Amino acid sequence: YEMTSSLVGSEMCIRDRIEEAIEKNQKIVVYGDYDCDGISACVILYKYFLSRNVLVDVYIPDRFDDGYGLSFDMIDEVIEKSKPNLIITVDLGVTATKEVEKVKKAGVDIIITDHHEPLQELPNCIVIDPKIENQQYPFNGLCGAGVALKLVEALSSREEALKYLDVCAVATIGDIVPLTNENRFIAKAGIDKINSGDCLESYKYMLKNLSLSKITGSDITFKLVPRINASGRISKGIKVFNFLVEEDSKKREKLYQDIVKDNEERLLYISEGSAFIDEQLKKINLSKDNILMVVGDFHQGVLGILASRVCHDYNRPTIVFTNTEEGTLKGSGRSIDGVDLHLALSNCSNLLVRFGGHKMAVGVEVLEENFSKLNEQLSKEISKQISFKNFITHEKYDIK
Repeated sequence: YEMTSSLVGSEMCIRDRIEEAIEKNQKIVVYGDYDCDGISACVILYKYFLSRNVLVDVYIPDRFDDGYGLSFDMIDEVIEKSKPNLIITVDLGVTATKEVEKVKKAGVDIIITDHHEPLQELPNCIVIDPKIENQQYPFNGLCGAGVALKLVEALSSREEALKYLDVCAVATIGDIVPLTNENRFIAKAGIDKINSGDCLESYKYMLKNLSLSKITGSDITFKLVPRINASGRISKGIKVFNFLVEEDSKKREKLYQDIVKDNEERLLYISEGSAFIDEQLKKINLSKDNILMVVGDFHQGVLGILASRVCHDYNRPTIVFTNTEEGTLKGSGRSIDGVDLHLALSNCSNLLVRFGGHKMAVGVEVLEENFSKLNEQLSKEISKQISFKNFITHEKYDIK
């Protein structure tokens, strides 16, 4: 379970630039995604920079107002409010080529840290992403928080990185990355760290609230992570970050109650959405369709959950879409073993407004008039990857 050596390639450049910011008392902004992984990555870098007396602000975009990733509007807000010298992204940004150029034109340096699939053209800045090809780094399965953890190790030491294993373990398990190699060490050691009480006070509060004396990987998956994700799906992810780093017990309790309300709302939207989808799928010919694409008046924050449920139940790649005010259809997709949904979408990019993600999970936006064409073309792309017999469900075992 020995963690492998730190990320290489641009490591010295990264260390030099961040150390320069620290020495010169420059303002750093950490900009992360609104899910458990992105928020956890923000917590890791925020707490590390605080330990080094760095001027640091954290920004997490609003799913509904700002959309996913590094948006042009959020860049304006960050630069106007925080006046940073350096922006570090976590769990996003590897495809944000135009957005990075805007940051640089404003005279601000930017470092991208991500774990999603890169496109052929990388942003013209320092980029860390284990999925970029031809690296010496031997493991490409880290989540966004895992990359943040390795950045701390590169900046300081392995001993320093181990301080944040509790946060990284929750993100690693929650982001459903392969629990092999470093991820297995992070998950196991992080759970041990939480159960020993050497963890965030916010985790202790959540365990007490959930009547858990000890925590397992399943508890993280089904009890902690849905609550951590809820606010990013329903309202604002920044409130979860504030809860996780809050030191005042009364403020922490108040923030958690707000998160619980968001989670209850999330469950209601899932229940309503699932009932609607069940009716829609009765009209679909499962002997012919190799991808399930459903459109409805769903809450944007639960599209991924609904897609994941359908994908699991029907053993077929699934994208669930909802209508937007801009007249487009915004969707979240999940896939099965053997189907690279990101690659399939890449080959249909001429029909899309935007898309992103990785093999097993994607986000996509398409004009309504292109929906039927997209369904037809995606079906053809998936047929190139997998035969129809692969949709027959087979039980899979780790140990017989």
